[in-house]
This record gives sequence, structure tokens and C-alpha cells, in this order.
Amino acid sequence: MSNDLPTGILPLDPQISVVDMANRDQKQLIIIDSRIRWDKQAFLTQCAHSFAFPDYYGRNWDALTDCLADVRTDATGGLMVVWRGWGGMARMYPTDYAIATSILSDFAARQADWGLGVTIYLPTPTV
Repeated sequence: MSNDLPTGILPLDPQISVVDMANRDQKQLIIIDSRIRWDKQAFLTQCAHSFAFPDYYGRNWDALTDCLADVRTDATGGLMVVWRGWGGMARMYPTDYAIATSILSDFAARQADWGLGVTIYLPTPTV
């Protein structure tokens, strides 16, 4: 994994139970699972499911940014977002990966401005 991850995005040991971690920290757990398909449209579709975006979500970068701006939680500790399968996109579609991580980083920063803690985790790929 690259050491130059955007602000708000952290590596995560894949052996750690994200459910236990979210429960311990009183965070709402959101998992983006793109382990099967790594392309932009698969990522955008997974985001729609994971964040429960409205039906009008356009499945493009601008729509992702707009819908993430409306994400809220009642969890005391905020949101814990885990992106599984990010490595495939990073290898096969590096430009889309850079855009996706930039949008997620901006999402975490904007939510912090609203007082909502959001941390994005990328589990370290296993061999």
C-alpha cells in the first residue's frame, strides 16, 4: 500500500475485526466491498449500496461527492468506513483510485467540519 494516503484515510490490518473495532469505538460501520470488481462503476455502485444513497444517485464522481455531503449518523463515535478490495482499483485503474481516495478524504474532512468523526480505512491487501 502506498504510504502517501490522503488525510483521513488510514491503513488497517486485515486481521482486525472491524465489527469489534466499530463497536468498541461506538461508530457506525460502513463497508464498501469492491473485492469482485475494481472498476469505477463497481465502486460507485458499492458506495450507493453501502451508504444507502437515494435512487436518483447518478453513479458518477460528482454525484458521489454530493450524496456523501448528505451522510449523517446517530452513532456517538461517528462513522467508520472500510473499503475492502481497494487494491484492485489502485493497480488496474490508478487514476480512478486517486479520485476515489480524494473524494473519501474530502468527505472525512467536510464531516469533521460538521462535528461528525469519519475515518476511512483501507485494509492492507493479503497475499
